[in-house]
Amino acid sequence: MKPARPSLSPRTPDPFTHSKLPDIEVEEDFKRIGERNKLIGNDLDQIGAGVARLKGHGQ
Repeated sequence: MKPARPSLSPRTPDPFTHSKLPDIEVEEDFKRIGERNKLIGNDLDQIGAGVARLKGHGQ
């Protein structure tokens, strides 16, 4: 015998659509991550250029 499935009454909020968690702004987060990645990329380019100059002085 299968256990009875609990029925959701109209008063019971759907657990998948009603949550106490804040909404996630994915698009905005991806935009910020992309901007941060560009800044990190620029920093790495500058570091690489500095390392190349130091290597040139050491030879």
